[in-house]
Amino acid sequence: MDTATIFYILGGTLVALALVTSFLGLRSEKFPGSSRALGGMLAGAAIIVVATGFFAVLNGEEELEAFEAELAAEEEGGAEEPTTSIDGAEVFVGYGCGQCHSLSDAGTTAQVGPSLDDALQGKTVEFVRTAIIDPNDFVEPGFSADIMPADYEAELSPEELEALVAYLAEVGGADG
Repeated sequence: MDTATIFYILGGTLVALALVTSFLGLRSEKFPGSSRALGGMLAGAAIIVVATGFFAVLNGEEELEAFEAELAAEEEGGAEEPTTSIDGAEVFVGYGCGQCHSLSDAGTTAQVGPSLDDALQGKTVEFVRTAIIDPNDFVEPGFSADIMPADYEAELSPEELEALVAYLAEVGGADG
């Protein structure tokens, strides 16, 4: 059993002891029966308090050691690339991009806007980002301006935007 578990058990025991003592004291005029019984109860409570404090200190030391080890590992490994837990494919589907664009990876076949399988081939990641946040900056031949909403920079969180850009650049064949 680890020290944190023991700490919580002792703390719970202390609370239970306080509640039982209060309950008995309120219900009985003879409580405590003698000063010897009171002394025993106080000694038991003191032991539980000291043990709880002891295990709290041990638990704190273990947490500090774990934190220091984690910090040392981060310093040794250098700064890691931040990773996003947001899936770009989910952003593509969730914001309805496939209602206008075809993209084979997402299984969409709409033709209101250009096919992203073709339109992103050889483009840069920055082009993909600009095409999302400022769609009229470049309009694919054969399509009209002002059809794609121009508010995705405000609608998408920065993490969603980066996940969507990375996803489209990867599956659309952008050169990076």
